[in-house]
Amino acid sequence: MKHFEFIKDLLEKRNIKHSFHKVSSLSIDEIVKSLGIKYSEGLSTLIFRYGGDKYVGILRRDDKNIDSKKLKKYLGTSRVSFASDEELKSIGFEPGLASPLVLDLLQGENKINKILIDESFFEMNKVICGSTSSELALEIKRTDLEKLIPIFERVDIMVPNERRQNVLNDTRKKRILTGDRPTGKLHIGHLFGSLMNRVKFQEEYETFILIANIHALSDNRDNPEKVKQSIGELLCDYYASGLDFDKSTVYIQSEVPETHEIFMYLSNFVSVQQLMHNPTLKTEIKQNNMEDSTPLGFFIYPTHQAADILCVNADLVPVGKDQAPMVEDCREIARKFNNTYKKEVFGQPKAHFGVPKNVPGIDGNAKMGKSLNNGIYLSDSEEELKKKIMSVYTDPNRIHATDKGTVEGNVAFTYHDLFNSNKEEVADLKARYEAGKVGDVEVKEKLFAAMNEVLTPIREKRREAEGKKAELVEKAVEGSKKVSKIARGIADEMKEAMKIEF
Repeated sequence: MKHFEFIKDLLEKRNIKHSFHKVSSLSIDEIVKSLGIKYSEGLSTLIFRYGGDKYVGILRRDDKNIDSKKLKKYLGTSRVSFASDEELKSIGFEPGLASPLVLDLLQGENKINKILIDESFFEMNKVICGSTSSELALEIKRTDLEKLIPIFERVDIMVPNERRQNVLNDTRKKRILTGDRPTGKLHIGHLFGSLMNRVKFQEEYETFILIANIHALSDNRDNPEKVKQSIGELLCDYYASGLDFDKSTVYIQSEVPETHEIFMYLSNFVSVQQLMHNPTLKTEIKQNNMEDSTPLGFFIYPTHQAADILCVNADLVPVGKDQAPMVEDCREIARKFNNTYKKEVFGQPKAHFGVPKNVPGIDGNAKMGKSLNNGIYLSDSEEELKKKIMSVYTDPNRIHATDKGTVEGNVAFTYHDLFNSNKEEVADLKARYEAGKVGDVEVKEKLFAAMNEVLTPIREKRREAEGKKAELVEKAVEGSKKVSKIARGIADEMKEAMKIEF
């Protein structure tokens, strides 16, 4: 407590207006939340060792990260590391209880060789910083704090912390992350299962859409050209369904290497046994006939999905009920990391459930897919659409139009419910079908008219997208650069928490 008493005496003797705030945690995120302040009003005191046995004290605004390359260049050294707990004690600090008002004292005792203050500090008005007490944060004017540290070097060594700069007392739009594996064109199951929701989401959320080409390679490693071509097809389908590439950030997984770095750090919090019991993974291994030989890349993809979610610190993840365990695993990994290093790097993403059921295939299969040859694709021509609709599964026990039919499980009527806006017509068709007063042909012809009305503008937009595919790919590359910056900030926070930033 000697440093805390020193600070109190110093402020009182200099007649400097200040206040101490009670805090229950020294976590920056918790202090921001409990005091109702902005990250840009918080100031951390960090101690680094460099040049063998030298120490530098750095004042970092809490919406910034230290750029280690800039710091090394400024100090003229190739190696900089966080001071260990033992080293902090050796120069007079209790670990986790630093304060900028003690730096000048330690510099005077030749324990701190330099004090660096970043340019961003001089944009602050009030400052919330450490007091060397585990229960109190100090509030002081920036100009007054500056006077109390007479000997320092003004530097430019910071980069934005994207996550914190976007958080203004929780008034920012929540982040949502969703995506697709690029293995082919998208069909009407995707339209109702995800695409229509994404168009809505982009108005309500800060939306990130991942094209998971690395995940796609885990079971298409011998056909990378298919994966690459499918990226263009996905982009065209996105555009056709109404996604605005200026409102939604579409990005390519392989172009964000920081995700893989984050994955490696997170992998220490997942056991092989945990993955072996993952119900979604077990099902997919069986579906892909991988029980006897499971590629490691496929086996670890649930953890990599957690890295995808956490690389932008997403708040919401749209999934089907079968994918809910994946989101819960991600939440558990995030909690373990935060608790282990006593730092709130990650939030707790929540699953967002969309349509309760899958759109069935034209053959009656509960799942629609390219490998099953039972899909209606957004790129299908009018002729292809009509041909597929006329072959749609109905009631197999109904031989004649005068036979009473079953509506439940009848794919033609499932599609009517999805596409036909004329609900009176649908109700009439169902009643006559159950009474044996309408044939399958009439039901399907009216279904074609309803579906074609909905799909024609999508089909036309998709043809437009085909002519601007290169532009859409460039948009995805730009989106990847944006995500890369966000992920870099999070990876750096992780490194700082783990004390491996050099």
